[in-house]
Amino acid sequence: MRRLADWAERLDAYLASCQKKAFRWGQHDCVLFACGAVQAITGEHPLPDLPGRYASARGAARAMNAHGRNFEAAIETECARRGYEEIPPVQAQRGDLVLLLTEDSKELRVTER
Repeated sequence: MRRLADWAERLDAYLASCQKKAFRWGQHDCVLFACGAVQAITGEHPLPDLPGRYASARGAARAMNAHGRNFEAAIETECARRGYEEIPPVQAQRGDLVLLLTEDSKELRVTER
């Protein structure tokens, strides 16, 4: 993933803009929050077809299915498609996208910047 020269400032501004936003499916949810951070860092929205496409948890699941069988698969598919490399969690740095799986999996995956 190529970062913009001013990515740190852009990420700070993005995070500040999100502080008072309420959670809303299809507008400001976990996936779209992460996508917004990636867009702030790279200038590219990784899932541009998602915003506004759903308005519920069920709708979000259906939208994710267009990219993979579930949220994890969707993220892995889109990261691989863009050439983002998985790195060991101990190498994660500011601005890296982290997918923390459920307690059942006991696994942490990190996508390199």
